[in-house]
Amino acid sequence: MKKIDEAVLIVDDDDGMRELAEVMCKQMKLKTFSASDTVAARRYLEENIPRLILLDIMMPDGNGIEFCQWMRSQEEFKNVSIIVTSALKEEETIQDAFKVGANDFLSKPFELAIFMEKMGRWIKDK
Repeated sequence: MKKIDEAVLIVDDDDGMRELAEVMCKQMKLKTFSASDTVAARRYLEENIPRLILLDIMMPDGNGIEFCQWMRSQEEFKNVSIIVTSALKEEETIQDAFKVGANDFLSKPFELAIFMEKMGRWIKDK
């Protein structure tokens, strides 16, 4: 039985972006768990159901679009909010994220006000 974890799962291969997201989440009084790739994220998800996932698109061992699609295929994660992040801003990339079940899209580099607004929108009802 997986435990429901109040953490925000941050999945990003860029150490600096992961650390920035952690700091911003902590300013919002949110607990975080970080993964540098999809393998580490799946390991965490074997035992936990996070409050929200902040998911980078481009990673060394896969991509966030495929990971998001996998998450949505798992019944236990259907209600977990997923915010896809990327420096890619092409409309097709953003639409691909929404097509596979992302709740929102956040452009990198993060702007504090936008980050806090989007995070707040998806965690308020949890």
